[in-house]
Amino acid sequence: MEISSIETKIMDIMKEVLDEEKIANCDGNLLDVLDSIEFVTLIVEIETEFEIEIDDSDYDMEKLGDIHKLAELVEKYMTN
Repeated sequence: MEISSIETKIMDIMKEVLDEEKIANCDGNLLDVLDSIEFVTLIVEIETEFEIEIDDSDYDMEKLGDIHKLAELVEKYMTN
């Protein structure tokens, strides 16, 4: 699956778990708009959608802080 497709799915998941105002204010940097509960909820939904389990060692805001980086991490788990 291409990164752009993964990013699109992540945005779809965000639309399901976040309110519209937060999505509208998101310029790609998740740290600017999500609180910790929303962030964990988003990660859990992503794991479910892509049938992956993100290792605790990858719970690093540098790796998960924006949509593109998160999509790259999802791709990594999907190919392993």
